[in-house]
Amino acid sequence: MLKLWLLPATCLVVVKAHIALWDPGMFGLNYPYQADDTSNLAWNNNAPVNPLREMDALTESQWFGHGFLGYPPASGNFMTLPSGGTYHGEHGCNRAETSLRNPDISDPLPYYACPAGDGSTGVGALHTMNTYNGTFDEVWQGGAALAIAYTSDISTLQPNDLTVISINQTAVWARAVDYQIPAGMPPCPTGGCLCTWNWIHEANHGEGYPFEMYNVLYRCQVTGATDATKTVQRGSVPVDCTNSSSSCITGPKTPMYIYQADGNNIAHLNTPPNYKSTWGFNDGAQNDIFVAATKPAPTTYIVNPYATPTGTTVAGGTPTATALPSGWVSYGCSTDQDSPRVLNGPSVASDNNTISGCTSSCASQGYTWAGVEYGRECWCGSSALINPTNSSNCNVPCSGDPWAKCGGSYAIEVFFGPSTVPEVPGADTLPTGWSNLGCFTDQDSPRTLDSDFVTSSNNTYSQCIAHCSSANYTYAGVEYGDECWCKNSLNMTRLTTDGGCNVPCAGDPASNCGGSYHIQVFGPSSAVVNATTTMSNATATATGTANSTATAANSTITTTAVTNATTTTHIVNATTTTNSVTANTTTTLTTNTTTTPTTIATTTTTTASKTTTTSATPSSTLPAGWADLGCMVDSNSRLLSVYIGNSIKNTAATCIQRCAAAGYTYAGTEWSTECYCAKRIKSTATTTGCNMPCTGDLKSTCGGFYRINVYGPAATTTKSAAQTCTMTLAQQILYFFGMISNPCPSTSATNKRWMRIDRRGVAV
Repeated sequence: MLKLWLLPATCLVVVKAHIALWDPGMFGLNYPYQADDTSNLAWNNNAPVNPLREMDALTESQWFGHGFLGYPPASGNFMTLPSGGTYHGEHGCNRAETSLRNPDISDPLPYYACPAGDGSTGVGALHTMNTYNGTFDEVWQGGAALAIAYTSDISTLQPNDLTVISINQTAVWARAVDYQIPAGMPPCPTGGCLCTWNWIHEANHGEGYPFEMYNVLYRCQVTGATDATKTVQRGSVPVDCTNSSSSCITGPKTPMYIYQADGNNIAHLNTPPNYKSTWGFNDGAQNDIFVAATKPAPTTYIVNPYATPTGTTVAGGTPTATALPSGWVSYGCSTDQDSPRVLNGPSVASDNNTISGCTSSCASQGYTWAGVEYGRECWCGSSALINPTNSSNCNVPCSGDPWAKCGGSYAIEVFFGPSTVPEVPGADTLPTGWSNLGCFTDQDSPRTLDSDFVTSSNNTYSQCIAHCSSANYTYAGVEYGDECWCKNSLNMTRLTTDGGCNVPCAGDPASNCGGSYHIQVFGPSSAVVNATTTMSNATATATGTANSTATAANSTITTTAVTNATTTTHIVNATTTTNSVTANTTTTLTTNTTTTPTTIATTTTTTASKTTTTSATPSSTLPAGWADLGCMVDSNSRLLSVYIGNSIKNTAATCIQRCAAAGYTYAGTEWSTECYCAKRIKSTATTTGCNMPCTGDLKSTCGGFYRINVYGPAATTTKSAAQTCTMTLAQQILYFFGMISNPCPSTSATNKRWMRIDRRGVAV
């Protein structure tokens, strides 16, 4: 939730032309507090009425449910929808202007949705007429919609899962409002249903607001004369049928989403859509929701359409229009240009474009690559010039399947077929005897390859192979553009074809060097044919000698090699964990190897004459190497400069992972849903006020109102044979950037390199 939406509310706001449908079952009713927090009651809450404006470019996670998915209604509270009856609700610009206000107030409730002055006039009418308190003009009443989804699982709910069940075409004039509910509605599942209220506002009709929409979420229950034999069908996206009523969608329809950065199912229109007959809606109960729409909607729900190429169906469902031909997988989103195109084959534009249709068409013509772009376009090719970009750029709904995204503006979602071996793009060649073993998923612990690690601004996969080979390692892997990893064993079960190895090499942008938690692995040519897998539940073991044999737990390739010292700064098994910035790790420099119990995370730096080992108890909450730096004050200038985004599953760990994957050293959670990153921190002064629960873990806090929980590298302590020297986090950073002299002068100069802060935030 963006901070600009939380307005000062020390007194009743009586002139505010934004609106919401208020109900005890609404998400965000008691914002900024949780609804079950009876010690903090937000009687004067106007946050849910703030418009979802085009100019704010909100992502789906920010606008859906008004961003309040982490603020559910109080336990046991539901919006009650009587089957075949009437739901009585309240429009209002503030909770204090409805019956949900402070019970100590006895003044009569206003007639208008947004009363002005003594309540005899209303700026609520501002939304439905041309001028303040002027003549009523019905043309501005676009109608408002109630919609329902028969699920109680907020974590999987998607905007297009909802079906409109009732329309009030005279909303949003008065406070009291009625919505007629269709008869024979089936009962909700255990835990209730989820419902939304939807209204679209038109710009420039006298009060100057921009294009905007409203979307409020509720837990709801269907009561009364329910009919368990009926099913509310998933809706189709409405279409403008102003000029031809025969082209209207009949049957169930989704709410309309427009003017947002992504997640829209209606393209931008200068004349906004409305919930009237010109878009296929009748006033009152939508009694056609129990039959299939004239333009059938997908009957399958897929959380990640590309995770399972053949689709994932629910009971009675069939594969959706996102289902891929057998053996086809997604390579991801790529930027495109007029010349040369990403795909070099034919293209076609269609009002019925779908991912499944496009890939099937290309496959039937013998092409091994396919791509969808700008909603309507389908491209084929026998090769691909891929320039990976953020998946959020492929955000335009498919013209034939609005539940799926078909690329974007000069952004193409690319797929490759079973006969296509996704070799690493580019001209870089492999050394003799080495082969590309494919793209593997990676994680913080255990790493796919974790015996040796080096980063380089000139990284290429041939350079990485040369490095690992010179150290007598059997496998080499490139990750996230600038990383090189080595090992003598490989867990083959992590092999993936999800297209995640899509980040250009730091030293050769024409080639790809892995991706975010994806590593492109190379090994002996014989491994391609002779790689044997052993499925075992045995615990991983490793000897503590220089000539070591490493055996992984599941599906491994095992070899023996000597680990030689090099002059490059390495991180070996870099999984040090420290839970507090004040809990410093101690490093002892000796001439002997120091070993640690296998249950303790270790960080080892190897040189020609000595091995240094540090240990720390693994953290149960934060990724290895990260520490909680405390609650800090934020402002509009931002303590952490990079805003990664909102998430309905935000936690400290997930935010850290997002920042680490993007190469940042610091991470911070704020306002329950927000995640920020930075490579430097402007201040380390701590404060209080981080009291808002994480949307992904309500038992933990994720910042507050201009308060941010900050995480960064754990502090490091250095110790020589003659002296122990503790360096604070600030000293480490200042020394690393050459801003102060060495606080530990007896420590060798090479330790400055050893103490560098790794891209993933590990203090090494």
